[in-house]
Amino acid sequence: MPSPTEIKAILDRIASGTHTESDLTALRRHMLLDPARDVVQIGKYNVHIGHGQEIQIGDRIYQGPDAETLRAVLRQVLDEARPRPGIPFQAPPLPPYFVPRPDVSDRLKAQLLTGNGHPAGVLVVSAIHGLGGIGKSTLAAALTRDLEVLARFPDGILWATLGQQPDVLSLLSGWIQALGDYQFRSTTVEAATSHLGTLLHDKAALLVVDDAWDPAHVRPFRAGGDRCRVLVTTREALIAQAVGASLYDLDVMTPDQALALLEGRLGRDLTGEERATARELARVVGYLPLALELAAAQVADGVPWDELIEDLNAEIARLEALEPPGAEEVGDERERKRLSLIASFHLSLRRLPEDRRESFAWLGVLPEDVRLTPKMMATVWGKGERETRDRLRYLRNNSLLLPDKTPPYRLHDLLHDLARRLLTAPPEPVREGD
Repeated sequence: MPSPTEIKAILDRIASGTHTESDLTALRRHMLLDPARDVVQIGKYNVHIGHGQEIQIGDRIYQGPDAETLRAVLRQVLDEARPRPGIPFQAPPLPPYFVPRPDVSDRLKAQLLTGNGHPAGVLVVSAIHGLGGIGKSTLAAALTRDLEVLARFPDGILWATLGQQPDVLSLLSGWIQALGDYQFRSTTVEAATSHLGTLLHDKAALLVVDDAWDPAHVRPFRAGGDRCRVLVTTREALIAQAVGASLYDLDVMTPDQALALLEGRLGRDLTGEERATARELARVVGYLPLALELAAAQVADGVPWDELIEDLNAEIARLEALEPPGAEEVGDERERKRLSLIASFHLSLRRLPEDRRESFAWLGVLPEDVRLTPKMMATVWGKGERETRDRLRYLRNNSLLLPDKTPPYRLHDLLHDLARRLLTAPPEPVREGD
């Protein structure tokens, strides 16, 4: 990805009329489109290109003829991929402080564009896998705005968010209507899937199945022809295997990505001592995107950096330090998991069988940052090494360990806190959702 300095140099050349086709090619690769607004993201910059406005990119402001020249070229690039009227685009909006993560998105994008390694005539399915709050849905939403992806799928972007108890028939019916058929009525998932397949058989559409927890919920959405692609987001790796998907593990952010997210959420560049403090906060929360967002929201509300870091370093209060007031009272589960790390993590925990939940809780007796080996955990759990290895893989596949392919495995610091909470929790929940 080009640096901010390189991006500004390209835009300066466009404004002065000295740009080359390679400059436009570089922009196409690193621009994200919001079809609903006159906003484009280039690298880390959100650029408003509405009529008659000056254009600000970082600390650079283009006015008058420069702004008009830049606006005209950017619109020309955008019009190459902007969905035509009547073409569905159902992806949710990106947060204004979105930070690109090319370490995963570039490989996934290549799979969406080409289907490398898959025989002709096969519907290619890909899956983004990772723990709660790591940014799976956001990464998928960003890919739907990539200009090359939009050009590859001219018949639209369909999006269904499942959750643990989805109304699959209703979601399928929504896709059918989005494709222009308002007359079809079905009382069964099978009939709706069959009809959806008929509508999509000759189309090139990207089908996004977000927040999947059960392969049986995903299969009805695999209804496109071989010009379509299916993209699944899930915390459970076995779902990818069950639906024939190529798996892409999403790890935590890099330190630089984490700092960029904090700056974006706060709406300003961080310098000097504040920048160093922000880096320390990012380290303390383990570079997890949702934790970074919640921490930045507290700083934006006036909580001093040092106070927040002190709270986060407390022995048993790290998760509570990131909880916004009233988060536990939000009734909608989808919204609550966006506002609360505890609620997000609990979605994974409550699906575990009791013995596996107990195994996870015992991780809380270990020191932070320890590497989990089968030999060590066999001692902690009192199991044989083969069963221990299977349990570690189970926790990893269910996004309760970080996505290392083989032992030793890593436990995120905030999930370590959750494990300790489970060890000291009362035998019965105090309130609904505990």
